[in-house]
Amino acid sequence: MRGCLRALLTTRGRCHALMMALALTSAWMCSSTGAAKADICPNENIRLEQTYGAQLPDCRAYEQVSPVEKNLSDAIGHADLTQVSPDGERVTFGSIPPFPGIPGASEYPTYLSTRAPDGSGWSTQGLLPASKGPQGEEPGTNTVLSGLTEDLSHVVLRAGPNGYLYNADNGQLSSFPSAEEGFVDASSDDSAILFASDRSLAAGAIVGDPNLYEWDEGRLSLVAPDAIAGPDVTPELRPRSYTEHTISADGSRVFYTSLVPGPSERLLYMREAGGEPLPISSGPAEWRAATPDGSSVFYTEGGASRGNEGLSGGLYRWTWRKGEPAPITTQIAPPSANVLGTLGISNDGAYVYFVAEGRLGGKNSAGEEAVAGALNLYEWHAAEPEPIITYIDPMNEPDNWRDYFLPEAFHPADGLRSSQVAPDGKTLLFSSSRSLTGYENQEHIEIFLFDATDARLTCVSCNPTGQPATTDSYLSHPVIKYVVEPPARERPFALHNMSEDGQRVFFQTTEALVPKDENNLSDVYEWEDGHLHLISSGQGDSPAYLGDASANGRDVFFFTRQPLVAQDQDDNVDLYDARADDTGAGGGIAAQNKAPPPPCIGEQCHGAIAPAPSFGTPASAAYLGADDPVSQPSLAPVARPKHASALKPKCRRGYRRTAKRGRCARVRTSRRGR
Repeated sequence: MRGCLRALLTTRGRCHALMMALALTSAWMCSSTGAAKADICPNENIRLEQTYGAQLPDCRAYEQVSPVEKNLSDAIGHADLTQVSPDGERVTFGSIPPFPGIPGASEYPTYLSTRAPDGSGWSTQGLLPASKGPQGEEPGTNTVLSGLTEDLSHVVLRAGPNGYLYNADNGQLSSFPSAEEGFVDASSDDSAILFASDRSLAAGAIVGDPNLYEWDEGRLSLVAPDAIAGPDVTPELRPRSYTEHTISADGSRVFYTSLVPGPSERLLYMREAGGEPLPISSGPAEWRAATPDGSSVFYTEGGASRGNEGLSGGLYRWTWRKGEPAPITTQIAPPSANVLGTLGISNDGAYVYFVAEGRLGGKNSAGEEAVAGALNLYEWHAAEPEPIITYIDPMNEPDNWRDYFLPEAFHPADGLRSSQVAPDGKTLLFSSSRSLTGYENQEHIEIFLFDATDARLTCVSCNPTGQPATTDSYLSHPVIKYVVEPPARERPFALHNMSEDGQRVFFQTTEALVPKDENNLSDVYEWEDGHLHLISSGQGDSPAYLGDASANGRDVFFFTRQPLVAQDQDDNVDLYDARADDTGAGGGIAAQNKAPPPPCIGEQCHGAIAPAPSFGTPASAAYLGADDPVSQPSLAPVARPKHASALKPKCRRGYRRTAKRGRCARVRTSRRGR
């Protein structure tokens, strides 16, 4: 409240006693409708310099990420184009025509912007380099971006029959096997990269089949012939299937499904570095999820094939931690439950959220029971002495649980499921068009949080006034139509709509959920601790679309035409970061709040006329034509400076100018002279 009050009172430069009552009332309204909660922000000066900066929560301030000069083009981003590194220091986006002066920017480029370590600004580079390859090849404008590693430091590229690995840190372009089937996954340090190719790049591979390969610090090895990582999808959808943690963070374990006809077909395997493949499932199975360390993998087995939705059946957890004598398989739900998909798991494998048609668990927090044959949402966790299954609610949005791929193109992330689970597994974020909390959503999509500690369900996007919903809320923006569609990313990736601690949620909607939202256009919101805050301005005639956020929620990236810092002087779409003050450094970049000098107008552009120099080369001898303006001589005169005394105003009567500092000082007379 104090931060909002400060922003209100400093508009006139001082606090007036007569305004105090009004200020307190306005400050209360501000604190209850989305203003900053902090008392005094360390970056308050930057926030107050921005037109809408003072209304941001968490001491956030706007930072322009896309470059100022964009060649009259827009910065564009889809949910499958705008990828953010977990620390929020890097973000990708695209454009149609290339931006001027950006290295590595070709036709329909993808850009990587990086924040300077000292916080002085953002720099942008292209990720489709047109420079020559290691053997003199020219990737050219037909280069395809197959995928990026999670920290956005390495890019897998494909140009015709050639493959490349681009190091975004040093700009080095090195040879890499051609990954026709696409980038799959990478270890946390990017030393080991999984990819698929229908070529025979190593002994034992099968030409024409999706062979799974591992590139480990320049050494190529075949993981398995005719195999895939992640869910078993049709060939045309394989490059779009998301396969997080199919390789462990340290690169020691790889999970895959064999497609070789015979007894091993559709069996799930784990291959440990230097070892033989170890079967995980006893029969045809569908990979669902794995923990980052590779100690646990979840899969369904024993059910019928549901086409692009994979195999249903029972849900199982296979666990084998290092040092244990043998793996342990736990049945979470029997095959009769007909588990259709998972929404996510915890990092330690102790929690899993899934959808099943069977009736499991008891009543939910509202006293309702699951309905047999319906889509029921469940939570399972490994409690002592026995695991516990909790029925949450009916589930009607398949984008939440379908296995990372969608045959339709018009869904969040073009193939990315929209649910998210906190690393500790105690918080689930999902969307639904059902009225799960009693709010009259009018069958519009709303965003929900489930807290497993007390089985509490919260609607984070419902209108706090209680007025019925008028439109949908999205975890990522709905499809945006461009004049020319940019190339889609081949490999989907995880978004960060929820912070890792489960305390912050980011979404977008055209519905006004706080009084400051007055434009009836798409705006980006943050939900935190039961309160809603605007991230975009909610003002003007420009919609705002959510791109992504950092893992801890400090950085929120969004697109808008509205200039939010002084250096943004055009009407093109830009990518912005609403950066919070989680570390004490403060968000915002002071230099961006300084407007560029205005252009000269009329006679101001000509300057005064100077006499020709007495000696030197005539002007015509140095003139190289209108196309060489730099070499043309200047016609501006050299003005003679006036005498120094003429530049200083005279002192008034009784004062004289001092010799030391040139200031006017009062003439003191001696008392003895009076």
